[in-house]
Amino acid sequence: MPPTSEDDFLARIENHFSAGRPLALLERGDDCALLDLAGGLLATSDLFLEDVHFRRSYFTPEDIGHKALAVNLSDIAAMGGKALAFTLSLMVPPDPDEAFWDGLLAGMAGLARIHGVHLAGGDLSRAEIIGLDICALGRPGPSGRVLARGGCRPGDALFVIGELGLARAGLLALERDGSAAKDRWPVCCAAHLRPTPRLPEGLALAESGLARGLMDVSDGLARDLPRLLGPVLGADLDIAPRALHPELIAHAEVLGQSPLELALRGGEDYALLGVAAPGDLAAILDLLPGARAIGVVSELPGLRLNGVPVTVSGHDHFSTPAGAGLRLAPIGRVRSSLRNRDQAPKCEDEDAPRAWIDLDSALLPALDGLEAGQKIQLLTWLHLADRSVLRVHPRGNPDIPKRGVLSTRSPDRPNPIGLHEVTILEIQGASLLVDGLEAVDGTPVLDVKPALKPRTK
Repeated sequence: MPPTSEDDFLARIENHFSAGRPLALLERGDDCALLDLAGGLLATSDLFLEDVHFRRSYFTPEDIGHKALAVNLSDIAAMGGKALAFTLSLMVPPDPDEAFWDGLLAGMAGLARIHGVHLAGGDLSRAEIIGLDICALGRPGPSGRVLARGGCRPGDALFVIGELGLARAGLLALERDGSAAKDRWPVCCAAHLRPTPRLPEGLALAESGLARGLMDVSDGLARDLPRLLGPVLGADLDIAPRALHPELIAHAEVLGQSPLELALRGGEDYALLGVAAPGDLAAILDLLPGARAIGVVSELPGLRLNGVPVTVSGHDHFSTPAGAGLRLAPIGRVRSSLRNRDQAPKCEDEDAPRAWIDLDSALLPALDGLEAGQKIQLLTWLHLADRSVLRVHPRGNPDIPKRGVLSTRSPDRPNPIGLHEVTILEIQGASLLVDGLEAVDGTPVLDVKPALKPRTK
C-alpha cells in the first residue's frame, strides 16, 4: 500500500536514518539544518529522475537509493573532501508501495553508514514520477586543501582511479536485456546500478599534495577530460585495450564496437580523473594502487588516443542524438480497486471492475463533447511491466505455448503501452467513470480518444 500521509512518509525516513548528529546542532524537522562547520564547506547537488537517470524495470529500489546518494558523494570525492551530511527531497507518485520506499531508503542509508554521512533534512512532494534531489555537504580534510578542476600544464601526467566505460556497457546491456543482463554482465551492470564514490582516494590525494587537479568522470572521459584541461590545452592519451576490464572487452565484442570507444564515451563511471606533475606520478601510483596513468597534457588542443584524433563525445543531457529526448507525459491516473498485477484480469471483459480516470484538471476544456454512454479508447503506460520480457504464455496460461509479446496483449513488452476500449458511465469534473478496465490503481493515462467507428465498404 502506498504511504498514506506526509507524516507517515517522514516517519518511514526516520526509521532508516538514525537520530545521531555529529555535526548537526538541531534535530531534523526545523526550517533549516544547522551544522557546526568551520574551515570551508563543500556543497553539491544532483537530480535523479525516473526514466531520465533510472528505470524501475531493472533498478531495484535499493539500487535507486544507493545511486542517488553515490553520485553526490562522488562530487565530494572529486574535490578531495570528506562528506558530512546531505539533504533529500523526494518526488512521490501515487503508485509505489511502502515496501518500495523502504527498499529505496535502505539502499541509501546503507551507503550513508559506510561513509558516516548524516541525513540533515529535506522535503516531500506529490509528483507524476519518482525523483530525488540530493544536496551533499562536505569539508576539506585536515590540511584544508581541495582539488579543483584545472591546474594543468603541458607535459603533466593524467591518471584515473576506477574503471572507464563499464557503466556505459552496463546501461546498454540493461536497456537491451532488462534485468536478465545482470546475470550475463554482472560487473558492467553493477557499475551502472551501484557506483562506488571514491571518497577515501580523493581525500588521500588532497592530503598528499601530489595532484594539481581532480574531477569525477560522470559524462564520459571524452567530455569530462576537456573540462579538466580547460579551453587552451589538449591531451595525448595512451590506453591499451588490455588495460580495460575484461567484461567491458567481452561486451564490446558482442556489440561489435571498439572497447576503447566505450571507454571514451563512458558516462556515469564516477572514476576519479586527475592531473599531476610528471615527477609526482610514481608517488601517486604507490599511494593509490588502483590509480593508473592514461596520458599527458599537451599544448596542442583536442584529444588524441594512441595517436588518433578523438571524434566521439560523452554524455550531454541536452544533446539530441537519434532516439533521445522521447518522453511520455501522463495526463492522468487510473483509480481502481485493482491494487497489483496479480489481481488484474489477463484480458479485457474478464470481470474487470469499473474504474475512475482522474485527468489533470487543466484538461477540463478538452473533455467538451464527451458524454455518458460514449465509447472511448484509453492509452495507458503499464508502469509495472517488465520491459525485458519478450515471450509469454498468452493470457498468463502456462498450458498455452509461449509467444512473442508483440503478438499478445501481455503488459510485458519493450514499450508497455496499453490500449483499452471502454464506455463512459459517468463524468464528474475531470474524472471519468468507465466500465471494465484491467489497469491497476495508479496506472498513468497517456491519452483519451473517441472509439473508432467501423468502416463501411
